[in-house]
Amino acid sequence: MPRLPRVKSRQLILIPALIAALSLSACSVVALPNSTDERDDRGGTTMEGETDVFDLREGDCFNDNNAPLSEDSDSIDDTITSAGYYDSNEDDEVTSVYTVPCEQLHDYEVYKNIILEGSRYPGDDEIDTQADEACWAEFESFVEFPYADSEFWYTYYTPTAEGWRILQDRTISCIIFADEPTTGTLAGAAR
Repeated sequence: MPRLPRVKSRQLILIPALIAALSLSACSVVALPNSTDERDDRGGTTMEGETDVFDLREGDCFNDNNAPLSEDSDSIDDTITSAGYYDSNEDDEVTSVYTVPCEQLHDYEVYKNIILEGSRYPGDDEIDTQADEACWAEFESFVEFPYADSEFWYTYYTPTAEGWRILQDRTISCIIFADEPTTGTLAGAAR
């Protein structure tokens, strides 16, 4: 069966200090070999490998460029740029990510999955608004620190119109990240 991607978009999230964050989205129809089958006590994967974005769960850590990170990766932006992953002229679709145990160096961590209601797709702008509000609301309880004062950022994966209609995809995955790759979970980081 062909893969059905989600659209990946970027937007600025405004707070008093005008903090920017990414807004991503992703999905696919074909099952990949899944690294999320074995889980730790937080629910995060204990294996590494390519994972379909439909299989991402709270507690999963992953790299956006579908490869393990090395210790000499300077920052998220350097990693993405060096991998040629993001360019504003590229198609902003993603179907899988490279999950790793959170104890390994990684770019992102899923901190909340939220299920949307409704039978009709509300539109890209409304989905982004709902994702932004939901992920903002969940951030402080996860990090145990206010977003406006935190050194961390959030972003999200959202359903596409096609995924909503064909696959009944209603999941927003809230994702936390730092300016540089991290090791360990950011749950309760309090900074």
